[in-house]
Amino acid sequence: MNETPDIRIAGRRTPLDYLFFLRPVLLPPVWTIAILGANAVPFDVLSSTSWRTTAFLLQLGLLFGAVYALNQIYDIESDRQNRKLHFLPEGIITIPAAWRFTIALNATALLLAALIARTRPSGGFGYDYLLLTLAIMALGAVYSAGPSPWKNRPILGLSANILAHGAIVYLLGVAFTGERLTDNLLAALGYVSAVGGVYLMTTIADVPGDQQAGKRTVSVLWGARVAAALAFVLVLATVSLAWVAKDWLLFGCAVLVTPLYLSATLKPVARFASRAAKASVALLSLAAVFVYPSYLLLLAVGFIGTRLFFHWRFRMTYPTLT
Repeated sequence: MNETPDIRIAGRRTPLDYLFFLRPVLLPPVWTIAILGANAVPFDVLSSTSWRTTAFLLQLGLLFGAVYALNQIYDIESDRQNRKLHFLPEGIITIPAAWRFTIALNATALLLAALIARTRPSGGFGYDYLLLTLAIMALGAVYSAGPSPWKNRPILGLSANILAHGAIVYLLGVAFTGERLTDNLLAALGYVSAVGGVYLMTTIADVPGDQQAGKRTVSVLWGARVAAALAFVLVLATVSLAWVAKDWLLFGCAVLVTPLYLSATLKPVARFASRAAKASVALLSLAAVFVYPSYLLLLAVGFIGTRLFFHWRFRMTYPTLT
């Protein structure tokens, strides 16, 4: 295999490569918002001993793991330029194997969604949970694949991210409890703007590689300053929406990160944008731990496991907290 400069690859392909190909470091934001969605109802349905909660978190991990795997299949060149996600660019996992893995992930996620829908606490079959799962699969497909993928169209790319990672994930948490989605649409809007702000900040760091690969993100087309300013507006919208919805956990997190978004707007460089995005994810994760303490163990295992794997596999420190 051809190695990218400065990347050292240890050993042969192992099953762990497929696990970390799913980008588990990106799963905490998904789990976090889903947990907060489940917490929106007036009774507790999350339990550290509940098989249904385990199935819920596993299903979300497989569902979004498939989305991230599909994205890597179509993003090989930009990932090569940005010196990240080395599994496909370095040939550790082949394209045909990646396709088979992605299909298997989607199929398993659908089966688990049907199981969760069948066992909803309020009785009956949860068609809403199944439909929301299919919606995420569809958004993942149009975002990465097709003749004109949404990832190369700035507004559509932003829309896919805020819908899939914000509103729909939050409503999946609500659907998991068996409550009506229509009673929680206002609360979901706060997570739409929150995710939008984080997404825009993450595009700033990827500008050089995205430009060389021909990707058309907000940061590439309109510049980092515009992207950072839009992200700042979105975090202010999050503060307002969380206040109206009386979502005090989201409100507190948004208020605390607002100064970081302002700093990134005044000086829109990758370092400040990355700090704003990471702080947002970290604070919301702590909010989810507050309502579901067992989640802390999952976060710790995921972070430490990823650090150990990437140090062994690529001799690099990833992920980082700063």
